[in-house]
Amino acid sequence: MELFAEPGRPAKKPCARCGHPTRVDRMIHGFGEDCALKLGLIVAVPRLRTDEQTGTDLLDLLAEEPEDCCDGWDR
Repeated sequence: MELFAEPGRPAKKPCARCGHPTRVDRMIHGFGEDCALKLGLIVAVPRLRTDEQTGTDLLDLLAEEPEDCCDGWDR
C-alpha cells in the first residue's frame, strides 16, 4: 500500500468499508466514493450527457400531431 505516492501520482489508502485502494483526494470520511454513496454520506448527482442525441425528441413529435387532434388544453 502506498501512503506516499511518486511525484505526480496521488497517494492511495484502503476504503474503510470495502478495503479497495482509493485515491486520498477522493475519499469521503475515510470511505471511497462508491461506499460513501451507499452509506448515504453523499448524494448522487445525475451527470449530463455531452454526446450527440440519436433519434427523435419530444419537440420532433409535436410536429407530427395533426391539428384536429384533441390535446386537452381547452378543457
